[in-house]
Amino acid sequence: MYEALEPRSRQFRYFFLEPDLEVTRIRGTLRIFKPLKGVPLNVKVPQPKFEALSYEWGDPDKPRHEIIVDGRPFEIRENLFYALKCLRPIPLRDNRNPRILWIDAICINQDDVVERNHQVGMMGDIYRKADKVLVWISSVRYTATFDLLAKLVVSSTTIEYHSLTKSGSDQENNLPSHGLDLDTSLEFGQLDLKPEQEGQHDWDPWDEVWEGLSTTPRSAWEGFAELMEKTYWTRIWIVQEYLLAKNIMIHCGLDSIDGGDLEKVLVKTLEFKQERHDNFPAYISQSIERIKNSGGIRIIERRRDKIGRNLADLLETTKSSMCHDPHDRIYGILGLANDLPQGRIPIDYQRSIFKVKMDVAWHFQQSLKSKANQPYVSQICSHLDEIFVNCPDSE
Repeated sequence: MYEALEPRSRQFRYFFLEPDLEVTRIRGTLRIFKPLKGVPLNVKVPQPKFEALSYEWGDPDKPRHEIIVDGRPFEIRENLFYALKCLRPIPLRDNRNPRILWIDAICINQDDVVERNHQVGMMGDIYRKADKVLVWISSVRYTATFDLLAKLVVSSTTIEYHSLTKSGSDQENNLPSHGLDLDTSLEFGQLDLKPEQEGQHDWDPWDEVWEGLSTTPRSAWEGFAELMEKTYWTRIWIVQEYLLAKNIMIHCGLDSIDGGDLEKVLVKTLEFKQERHDNFPAYISQSIERIKNSGGIRIIERRRDKIGRNLADLLETTKSSMCHDPHDRIYGILGLANDLPQGRIPIDYQRSIFKVKMDVAWHFQQSLKSKANQPYVSQICSHLDEIFVNCPDSE
């Protein structure tokens, strides 16, 4: 089914997901993006706008589902099947145009180890170049939670708008309105952007937002915590895919929220102070505490810090992340490392784990040639032994 990619090239495939035309079977076609030869890497080459899917592969033992790719049956795992079912373009809204996606399980010939090795090495660039990364958390809908998130997003935008208006900043024109008149106050909580009493120096407009949300149903807040605790956030590949994205849209079934909006909401949620609100429902405080300790908040905070990441730091911060193939303990973070020359650590899924560990150790040996740094290299080797504790050093 797969048309061969040119060896050692920067070619990759797009998946054109066809619209939902009341056809039960999911259909799409594959096309190869072929960069112009001889063009320097720092020169931008025109290419179609595409979205990259970030998702869990899921349980390999669950029944597979059949879709049609280039007119032929193609089997995919359950989680991807439900993602495609929800992400299919809607004809009346999207003018019957296909949705252009990059999805590893479809765009890479997983049966061709040589191609897989090469394409995995390109994944960092693919997620960087994607117009948007679509984060698929779950096929389960959290309607009450997304209603809560929408209210928090509008509150954040309204407060920011009035703050910029008061300061005379021209940035107010760049704020998203979410379809509302930002000159009006919010209906829920009747958001008043002025202190009721003079001398109320510690007054915060968010105090009124929280009071307005105090009657939000338990299911909305507990669902919020559940979203941030989903196993999606624990997978090692998600770290690279989420951190490298230019733009993010987070999906749960047919519900979605912009990744930047979620980040703003989380910042304010984590700033919530229980002591400022008498008789506030305990389930809200408990849910916020769960969010503070969730895997999702750790990933999102890494994206917000904007700090350069070296390989040693990545090995440490991802040591609790999960993966099915132990090779991905290393290969899943190479695209994030800012101290790693291209090709220094080869990607080869047929290579023994012992040799993969030696590849990493060799990188540090070459980078830190001074004898004074030998204890540090030994420390890295010990850390690698911890990471691969369940993988014996056998050829």
